[in-house]
Amino acid sequence: MNYKKLFLSTSIVVLVTFLAGSLFAFGSNRRGAVLRDFIEYRVDQELDRLDLTKEQQTKVEAVRQKIRKEVQSIIQQKQQSKKQMLQEWSKDNPDREYLQSLLDRKQDLQKQAAETIMDLMLDFHDVLTKEQRKQLIERIHELQTNRDF
Repeated sequence: MNYKKLFLSTSIVVLVTFLAGSLFAFGSNRRGAVLRDFIEYRVDQELDRLDLTKEQQTKVEAVRQKIRKEVQSIIQQKQQSKKQMLQEWSKDNPDREYLQSLLDRKQDLQKQAAETIMDLMLDFHDVLTKEQRKQLIERIHELQTNRDF
């Protein structure tokens, strides 16, 4: 496997982990909070294995905060879109073009979020040393093989 594929694979796993933790950070129910706490615990556990310096820890936390902020914004926009869609569906004659525009907006938001979060994950990648990246990649392969992640 070449370095680009390995980096992409690693980025996706780390991205999903950080994103999932961020998404559940804004859950309004107890189950969401429990899952968020578990994911955050697992992320912290894996970050501890990397033996980050204080400076790296600060940078990683800044990345996590930016992801949370981005996800919160997207959640709010998606909730607003759902309300608008439901209002339109409640009408006797819903406007097909308007509903399509809401659907298009939702897809645009997802793409924008993915691009923004990938940029932030590259920031995370830049925080790590070459050895830490190697260690993280090895750990992700180990977890994927054992299906423990």
